[in-house]
Amino acid sequence: MPLAFDNATAAYSEAERTFDAPQDWTPHGVKTLSLYFYGPTGNTVGQLYLKVNGTKAAYTGPADDLKKGEWVPWTVDLPSLGANLQSVRTLTVGIEGAGASGTLFIDDVQLLP
Repeated sequence: MPLAFDNATAAYSEAERTFDAPQDWTPHGVKTLSLYFYGPTGNTVGQLYLKVNGTKAAYTGPADDLKKGEWVPWTVDLPSLGANLQSVRTLTVGIEGAGASGTLFIDDVQLLP
């Protein structure tokens, strides 16, 4: 998924996936959400984050990963979010920070034990 972001007039840019029916992310010992992102070298940096049902998890790696020019893995410990994982309605990926701009590519979103 390409995510174009330009925070010149807003503090953040987001892409949100809303599920028609609530998703249960607890079966089979699911504990982790994993994804890969790619930011071209021309991006300016901000703070990458995701939200599950509105509960935010910030990317804790280097901000420069948003302009690294290679695929970067990111895993999120779902139980630590404190979100209701038995009724997931939305998954959001965003970049916050005034002046951040560019394009981020998101791929291989997975739920893992």
